[in-house]
Amino acid sequence: MSGLPVVFHPDAVEEALAARFWYAERSQSAGDSFLAELDHGIKSISAAPERFPLFVHGTRRYLFQRFPFQIVFSDCLLTYQ
Repeated sequence: MSGLPVVFHPDAVEEALAARFWYAERSQSAGDSFLAELDHGIKSISAAPERFPLFVHGTRRYLFQRFPFQIVFSDCLLTYQ
């Protein structure tokens, strides 16, 4: 069974690309690991968004395990910080 569809805020896409580039400049492995964790977070959110804790203004968030980032999302929008 596939997860819920995900739509990204344009700023979230820009921020994710910039972060991936920053890590990849330092180490290709770090850049790849960053993308893998981002992908894992998106798949986890899509599969069961309600399992993540409430955040602010009705949003929820996924905290990265290895990087100082989070995905903030609602039922209609994902942002990335």
